[in-house]
Amino acid sequence: SSSVNFLLKASQDHAPDKRSQALESLIAACQALGEAEMKDTMTEVTNRVSEALSDPSPEVKKVGLRGVAAFDAVND
Repeated sequence: SSSVNFLLKASQDHAPDKRSQALESLIAACQALGEAEMKDTMTEVTNRVSEALSDPSPEVKKVGLRGVAAFDAVND
């Protein structure tokens, strides 16, 4: 989906408030679209959620944790 691609890019913005909001929107969009529509980009989404856990911004980290809970995105 083009909106998911846009949000993936926006979630890497320089400004932490934009990153956290884009990540929040990305998680919501993926949940709304469902697994079938997300099959092509789900790896990118889960990678971005995992990367958010090491973001310097505490707010982005919190959103990343919500994403992990939503997608079970961290693979050990």
